[in-house]
Order: sequence, then C-alpha cells, then structure tokens
Amino acid sequence: DGGWRGEVAPRVGRGLRNLGNSCFLNSILQALAHTAPLGQMCIEGRHSRACVVSGADQPCAFCIIERHITAALAPREANIYNHGRSYNSSGYGGHGGGYHNNTGGGYGSGISADDAFSPKEVFGNLHLLARHFVRGRQEDAHELLRLALEVMDKSCLRNCGRPLLGGGGSAAGPERPMPPTVVERIFQGKFQNQVKCLRCGYESNTYDPFLDVSLELPRVNSVSAAMSLFTEEERLDGENQYQCARCNGLRPALKRLTVHEAPAVLVIHLKRFNIFGGKISRPVRFDEDFTLHGHMSSNSLEPHGPSYRLYAVVVHAGGSVGSGHYYAFARKPQLQETRIGEPQKQGHQKQEQKGGTGWHILDDSTVRPATRREVLEEQAYILFYERADGGLPPHAAAPLSAWGDASLSPNGNKCTVRPSNAAAVEERAAAARKRDDHQGGPTIGPQL
Repeated sequence: DGGWRGEVAPRVGRGLRNLGNSCFLNSILQALAHTAPLGQMCIEGRHSRACVVSGADQPCAFCIIERHITAALAPREANIYNHGRSYNSSGYGGHGGGYHNNTGGGYGSGISADDAFSPKEVFGNLHLLARHFVRGRQEDAHELLRLALEVMDKSCLRNCGRPLLGGGGSAAGPERPMPPTVVERIFQGKFQNQVKCLRCGYESNTYDPFLDVSLELPRVNSVSAAMSLFTEEERLDGENQYQCARCNGLRPALKRLTVHEAPAVLVIHLKRFNIFGGKISRPVRFDEDFTLHGHMSSNSLEPHGPSYRLYAVVVHAGGSVGSGHYYAFARKPQLQETRIGEPQKQGHQKQEQKGGTGWHILDDSTVRPATRREVLEEQAYILFYERADGGLPPHAAAPLSAWGDASLSPNGNKCTVRPSNAAAVEERAAAARKRDDHQGGPTIGPQL
C-alpha cells in the first residue's frame, strides 16, 4: 500500500539545521520524509537490509537518504542518528542573520528549534546526489529533487542487477517488462503523446515516463489552469503539418499530451524561474485537493483520473534562483486507515473544530503548526500530492508474480547481474518468497 502503517503514526519530522546555504536541501529532505510510502519503507529499513551496493566503490545514496529519514521521523526520546548522544542545539553553522519569511518565523524562533538535528551525512555526500552542486552555494531545490530521485533509482537498479539507463527508468523492452523499482512505483507516471491525422484518422501514440510534472505559468493564475494548458490540444497545420505514416505525406493533425499512467505521488513543479535566473513571483492559486480528471488518455487504466491530496509544499522566498530562501510545509503523518472513507471525514471535522489542520512549517531548525491559510497563500514552488485513497496505481500495484519468475532470478534474460552481486540478489529473492509465504500474500514489486 501507499500509506503509513503501524500502531502509531510518526510525529511531524524534526527540524534540520542549516549548514550554510543548505535550505534548498533541507526543504527537499522534509518533503521526502513526509512522503508516506517512502518514509514507511525507510523506517522499516527495507532498502538497507537488502542493499549490496553500499560499501562497494562508493556509499549508497538510497541508504544515506534512508538513514536520514529514519532519524527525522524517529520518536523524540530516541536519538538513533547520533548513536545515543543527545542533540546539540548550537554550533552547526547556518546563516545566523535571522532571516525572516512571510510566515513571521525565523531561524531558531520556532517551538522545536532545540529538537533539530544536522543532516550532515546527506550534506557531506551532496556530490552523490548532484555532482555539480557545491556545498555552501545556493542551488535549485527542484533540480536537487530530480537528481536525488534518479540517483536513488539507480541504487535500486544496481541492487537488483538491472542495467542502468541514463536518467533512471525501466531497462526492459516492451516484450518483457521488468518490475518497477521503489522510486518508480512511488513517483513515476507516464505521458502519452498522441498525434491524430485529420485526413485519415491515423493515431500515433508514444509514451514517456516522468517523475514530476513541470507547468508553465504565463497566462495562468492557478495550478488547475496551468494543468489544462499543459494538456491542451494543439493543431498542427501550415508549416507545422504532421508527416502521416498512413497517408505518406504532410497532413494537418491534432496533437495532445496527456497522462497515461498516474503516479502514486504526483509532484507538480511550477516553473517560476526563467532562463536568465529571474523569477515569476505572482501568486498562483493551488488547492489541497487535486484531480487528473480531464487530463488522462482515453485508453488509460484510469481514464477518469485519480484524486489527490496535498501533503507537502516547497516554497522559495526571494527574487532569483541563486538567492533567497527555501522552506517547506508538511502534513503530520496519519495512519492510512484514518485517511480513507468516513473515519477520515469525521477526524478532519474534529480537527477543524479544535483549530488544527495537521499542517506544519519546517523552516530549517524551526518546526511549528501552520494554518491552512498560511499554506495556500504561499508562493509554492513544488507541490506534493498523494492519492486520496492511500493506495498505489494499477501499473505499480501488480504483484511480483505478474512479472514472471525471471523477475526474481539473477540470471533472467532481461536482468543480468554482476557476478559479485548474484549471490546476494538470489539470497534476497529467496527471503522475499519465504516472507510472502509466511504472510500469506505476494510481495508487491521488488522491495529495494
């Protein structure tokens, strides 16, 4: 499933100390930590327990992220990241200039600043996530997110012995698809680019995976309007006519980009920065609820589109990509059974009566409750939506048995494993089969 599990949901994540222009990193780490399927997997240590990559030629980026997320969401009395030593609330660098954002807070001004810890392992290995990033220099949070997910995906690919592709993604051909990695199951969707000849009706469909949707902002004042512009039908005519394969000539055509496979977690990037580094600072309206209805391809498994619920927002305050400040908002984690159906509505109403929304601002060391109005009035840069039903999409929820026996075999036709990894992969596969038998159900994809 795609939600939080256990007896008690984790508390909202700890604050993260600024190690010198590291707010772009802190904001993305907070959003990832509050991504339910990823956070739950990290808490359970499901990647590191089976990892055969770490300690080879370089550290495993996924293991580093897993250790960080586990520490950020750990019970407050536990200090698993610092080997039992208490956190020190001073001496970790940061700006020290008391930067204040438009929510009225500043560094160290929140109620839980003393609970913050230093993300020094991630910061110290920043080059693993983005080779061209320089510690101490302001970087683009969206670029970091994309690169981090790709590197984590490559860790999964290496771990199961699948060939590495540039930018991640599945290495399988259409005749023999391979099980998706954890990153693919959580964040990946697929676009359909359809061109239809207006002369003979021939349709050409191509498909491309995506980890987020980047929306242009000119001429629009809301995310829903930007999404409509993104999937708007375009006419190819005149000098832009389509070379129809059936007509064997240039013909007028209709072109449209739609979502063919909707991801479990929908990440929407608002393109606020232009090629010159300037910024579009005007308000762009967004809502807590979002739907892909009207944006799906007609031949999709979900033609009417799933509904999503906002759980994290990354904000940029400032005038350009190379300056300013990043911070995040996130909802307090909730167990999946409290987010589905009538219990969710009742709990939501009770929470509203008490004046709470579950939202928190995570501004470096500062973590404090936030109102819904604060969140929705921000200059959002990246929006993180989870499926309202807490589940996984059809293309990601297929049991591992649906992919065939070769998907678990290190010697399968499409899954060539390096000799040094073969024994470990086979041992891990056998353990997964044994666990499935004990739990009475199949493993959903490779748990890497």
